[in-house]
Amino acid sequence: MIYGLSLALYGKSLLVPDFPKDKQIRGAGMTDWVGYACRLATIFDYTNTYYHKPPFLDVTTSSPLPSDQYDFLLSSDVMEHVRPPVSAALANVLTILKPGGHFIVTVPCSAEASTHEHFPDLREYEVVKFREGLVLVNRTDTGVYQVFDDLVFHGGPGEALELRCFSPNGLAEEMQAAGFVDIRIPDEDPSIGFVHSTPLQGVLVIGRKPS
Repeated sequence: MIYGLSLALYGKSLLVPDFPKDKQIRGAGMTDWVGYACRLATIFDYTNTYYHKPPFLDVTTSSPLPSDQYDFLLSSDVMEHVRPPVSAALANVLTILKPGGHFIVTVPCSAEASTHEHFPDLREYEVVKFREGLVLVNRTDTGVYQVFDDLVFHGGPGEALELRCFSPNGLAEEMQAAGFVDIRIPDEDPSIGFVHSTPLQGVLVIGRKPS
């Protein structure tokens, strides 16, 4: 995330101690890791938000954050968990950013050509305990009930349920469709920063709100 933020703000890879302090730059994180969130708060006008506690941010709904006020928003391994459609969450991100603001996002991914939605008809759902495991019960728009097992959780049950597996191009295309511009997927492996794995397991994508 720091690598992506550095590219977005400064056009090059910098370590956090080399970021120039500028409290005029306003940013937010979506449950960012405390290891860098605390440092960013000393450099920028930065707020770390959470889904389950204050300060709240659920990008699938209207944002409690003020509109058009943020120079950047960080999202590390969050977008694979948001309820569909992803386009709604990305549209809400755009309302948070000021014109020219940056969205820096990482997600687990595969090398497939397109994003795979695990539950394409997901609408009203709940994860419930059944015997020795957990299942997802969904009621579609047409009222049909579906039950899914073999669920994948990232760090625990509930909202950590993996709802989709992105492809790099799939995420970039979703961002473009939502209205982001200058979308890029950095492909270099800096000595310090985002390192690409083989086989592909994660991707960094940077997009900008039109000025």
